[in-house]
Amino acid sequence: MKITCISVAPIFVNRVIGGSQKILIEVMQGLSKKGHRVQILATHNGTEHSEFKCKDIVIKPILKFRGAFPSTHQVPPYDLVNNRESLHENTVDSDVVFLHGDSLFIRPDFHNAKIIRSLHDYVYEESLLSSLLLPADITVVPSKYLKKTVETTVVMSNLRDLEDIVVIPNGVSGYLGPKTRRIPSRLENRNNDDLVILFPHRTDRNKGFTEAVNICNKLQEKICNKTVRLFIPFYTNDKERDQSSYGYSELQQIINDLDTNNVVELHNWLNIDEVHRYLSLGDVVINPGPFIESFGLIPLESVLAGTPAVCSRVGALRDLEGIPGLYHVDYGDIDGFVEKIIEAINVDQSTLDDGKDHVETVYSIQSMIDGYDEVMKGSYDTTKKMILD
Repeated sequence: MKITCISVAPIFVNRVIGGSQKILIEVMQGLSKKGHRVQILATHNGTEHSEFKCKDIVIKPILKFRGAFPSTHQVPPYDLVNNRESLHENTVDSDVVFLHGDSLFIRPDFHNAKIIRSLHDYVYEESLLSSLLLPADITVVPSKYLKKTVETTVVMSNLRDLEDIVVIPNGVSGYLGPKTRRIPSRLENRNNDDLVILFPHRTDRNKGFTEAVNICNKLQEKICNKTVRLFIPFYTNDKERDQSSYGYSELQQIINDLDTNNVVELHNWLNIDEVHRYLSLGDVVINPGPFIESFGLIPLESVLAGTPAVCSRVGALRDLEGIPGLYHVDYGDIDGFVEKIIEAINVDQSTLDDGKDHVETVYSIQSMIDGYDEVMKGSYDTTKKMILD
């Protein structure tokens, strides 16, 4: 089966920005190993101008979107028309067209190929409009929370018929790559009295950067025998940053305003194969923002790495309650975060081991790939469609 995947977000040779792009590469690589012919049509990223390979998957960066995540559609209308022509030409012999994070407004007919889409981060205008106005044969979502949200939104809008919506949880991987210079030396060679808090998120304004700083300030007041250190990876190329994300100067201003230069350490963005080692070096990973996550990849990756995680009780993060080593706090409850962090750093090893076993069993990469393979071949289990009486 030939599968053409369309990614409005750019794909890079040596780095991944955002959890959904990491999942995309893992899924497409897995489908390729199962014998499918796979190619990805992606947004021109300003660096790679011609076809290249990423983990043996052919990437064609031919689409003309803005490329800054997540506001991809701030482009001239003639570029949208050119995109349509490029899509038509490059999907001629495709059996399936997979719309990753569907936000493709102007679609060709795709030569009657089956249209399967995935939805992530169901807060952006592009994804909302696509799900409300444009049909697909099957829609894939990563959580029960998002399935209910999409079903309810589409049915109550009464704008179109609802297709099958299939839940395939994201796979969580844990690869201990070699030591590299990208992981801060202060983290790898930490002092015994350091209490290391990790905030491994892109600097979207809703991911909780300010909350993380405030939490660490209050945590330091509670813990006198430790030096609280907040590590934050930061991607410094402003050309690939959308206005929804903080710039470096803005982050520095917040750090100065809150008088936390001695607490916060900004460092280089991590390569995908460095994340597991990075997470394993922390004492706690925090996810304190109000961003409505559709899954919750970072907390699960943290538990898999043997590091407890504390996150806001928002969106699909609520679906993860009950996992050993993963703690929840109502958004905005700074004192609650501090209390849970103190509880997390004192958790026993058997609890962390139970959490790791749970993640490995329930959220395996292979289960995710098998789920997508079934959807591509049409052999998935159907569920009763929601109908508004």
